[in-house]
Amino acid sequence: FEPDLTKIFGQEGSILLAPLRFGAGIKGKIVDAWTFGMPVVTTPIGSEGMTTTINNNNNDESLLFGGRVAFTLDGFCESAIDLVKRPEDYCQAQANGRFLLEKLFSANRNQESLQRRLLKVLDKDSLARKRQSDYTQAMLWHQSQRSTEFFSRWVELKENVAQR
Repeated sequence: FEPDLTKIFGQEGSILLAPLRFGAGIKGKIVDAWTFGMPVVTTPIGSEGMTTTINNNNNDESLLFGGRVAFTLDGFCESAIDLVKRPEDYCQAQANGRFLLEKLFSANRNQESLQRRLLKVLDKDSLARKRQSDYTQAMLWHQSQRSTEFFSRWVELKENVAQR
């Protein structure tokens, strides 16, 4: 554990190697690296949820990532070496990472979205309607209550047997 990330991420010319084989959602280590201006080399799993689509000059769409995404071990190693050896690619990856931070993970943008969602959910009428129509939640709630009941019976029976 390193409490001061500047010791790890603050070195000029560094890249983050993230050979992730499983995971989902936002990858904190990648966001941290971009925050410190480090390009990232990762796997397709590592890049999930960490890209955005951009339009090229000829109206083709492509995925933007703050570094490189490699599909094989050799590709992973080559990508890391290329980023270190090619300053223009390194700088472009840094710029892409900064752009993605602002576009996907901006505090202001996410705060507004979170606030809208919370206000919608916390609206009493909306919440009551949602709970009435959520049959899965109702079933799970019922079953959790039943499991508590049966667990209590088991504890009581165990104690009675132990006292005999």
